[in-house]
Amino acid sequence: MLLGTAGTGTTWGILSSLRESFPGTYVVAMDMSPARLIAASAVADRFEQTPAVADDSFPPLLLEVIADAAVDTYVPTFDPEIILGATLREQGRLAGVTCTAPPSWSAALCWDKLELALWMEDRGIPSPTTRPALELASADGGWIAKPRRGVGSVGVHRVTDEAELSTLRRRDDLGEVIVQALLPGPELTVDAFLAGDRRGSAICRERIEVKSGVCTKARIFHDELVESTVLDLGRALELRGAFCVQVMWDGKTWRRAAKLSPSAPPPVTARNRDLNQRQDDH
Repeated sequence: MLLGTAGTGTTWGILSSLRESFPGTYVVAMDMSPARLIAASAVADRFEQTPAVADDSFPPLLLEVIADAAVDTYVPTFDPEIILGATLREQGRLAGVTCTAPPSWSAALCWDKLELALWMEDRGIPSPTTRPALELASADGGWIAKPRRGVGSVGVHRVTDEAELSTLRRRDDLGEVIVQALLPGPELTVDAFLAGDRRGSAICRERIEVKSGVCTKARIFHDELVESTVLDLGRALELRGAFCVQVMWDGKTWRRAAKLSPSAPPPVTARNRDLNQRQDDH
């Protein structure tokens, strides 16, 4: 198995699961950083340092490693690499290799927040109002500005008044920035899985604490409406295997919003009262 972008938490999770459940799997890990900076390199059977995915030398090196290591399963986890994996597969250049990427059109759509928003709007899938930042004339109502293609909450900020709107307009990358209607939350990450027969399962995580765009503390629960919506979206995008969708409540249409409020703590019992006290002490 070849794991791309080995420095991510996602790839580390995949590798850890492989070692636990399928310890005999021969794993090649790849990343643009040197091995000493990649924890997965100490657990994988082989590590390859590569150029950036966007570099012209990356595709031929990728194919060379796949052939040399007799890879039969390729798992890319970084958006541009997912698009590349899908494209190589559709070009017939990954013959005999299973690649977990969705179709290239779907991978490209997931990487482009503006095109994805328009695609969802056309299909009646709930999504926030989204437009190019260049078209924003007023801060009325509040907006979230973010790169059209980006990860990890890099370059994301609120636009709620004229001063913040002026700051937005001074961005050097304004042409590649979108704005989305500011929603009240809470925000959820919905982890999902779709099998080849389109059956699936999902679970919600309310994002209680977030650091650099990564949820570090969460409340886990089920909500049929949210989970079915995410699975339907995954089917429409022809996703397979594991994926996640981040959603934000708009304050109106979430029928089960009451159970998502972070201000509604669980019932106090003797056991969790004692636990809460110990946490307060520390």
